[in-house]
Amino acid sequence: MLTQDQTIPGLGNAIAQDIMFVSRLHPKHPIENLNEEQKRRLYEAIIGKVNEVIENGGRYDEYDLFGKPGGYVRLMDKEAVNRPCPQCGGKVEKIQYLGGACYVCSKCQV
Repeated sequence: MLTQDQTIPGLGNAIAQDIMFVSRLHPKHPIENLNEEQKRRLYEAIIGKVNEVIENGGRYDEYDLFGKPGGYVRLMDKEAVNRPCPQCGGKVEKIQYLGGACYVCSKCQV
């Protein structure tokens, strides 16, 4: 939902990874199977992460119009693979899904 067909325009895969992690949802979890609590966590994670990225001036690997890098450092990216999960200490894994890479904690994200 987050990255396919630009359901939420401007929300890219990089931030979607952190949203899914914060909401404790696995990227392959079917949206039609979300219960009310999962929907609430997902909604709050979307709002929270988007605001956090804005407050930090964008991602650390992107630059604004004046050449200043952003300050938001992603939680779940290629650098996190094989490291301990920041939530539970489990191992962060890279999986392929819908033609792209996803970074997940198999213990936290169901």
